[in-house]
Amino acid sequence: MEQRLMQMEEFRKLYDTSMKKHFPPDELKPFSIMEKAVREGNYFPHGYYEDGECRAYTCLIKNGDFYLLDYFAVMEDGRGKGTGSRILSILKGHLSEKEAVLLEVEEPLAAEPDVRDLQERRIQFYLRNEAIETGLNAQVFGVRYRILGLGRPLYEEKAQTAMETLYHTILSEEMYERNVRFSLDKPK
Repeated sequence: MEQRLMQMEEFRKLYDTSMKKHFPPDELKPFSIMEKAVREGNYFPHGYYEDGECRAYTCLIKNGDFYLLDYFAVMEDGRGKGTGSRILSILKGHLSEKEAVLLEVEEPLAAEPDVRDLQERRIQFYLRNEAIETGLNAQVFGVRYRILGLGRPLYEEKAQTAMETLYHTILSEEMYERNVRFSLDKPK
């Protein structure tokens, strides 16, 4: 599988055709925010290709040694075939010892059992693929997330500092203050 950084036109097409299908409206940032971050060199939309076809994509925010896996999806025809695990392996393979990828995974809080089941399966997918619990939770634009990590282990306050830095990379201070909250898991 070939990983390739998308050009802006290709990224816009992906946003309009696939990302709007793969992510609920309350989880999908306006394209203008991502476009600005790409132009500033802080946002990296990658496509993963086989036989000339995009099989999956990731969007990463970068600041220093930290990445946020902002979006990750496997195209419908590649699901259930190990494609997602292969993509995470590729991502991990590009990390140095001091780098970390943080993952926002929606908390399984949906009222509908089938949606909650999907949310729980997503968390289990990442944990099976060597992600670790950081002890950090987030509420971003009204959606609650559990923060997991790949690569260099980050826990609690260090994970929170990294996430704050990453979000400040792409959001104005006003937008950040209105829409981003973090909390640490309480010891049980």
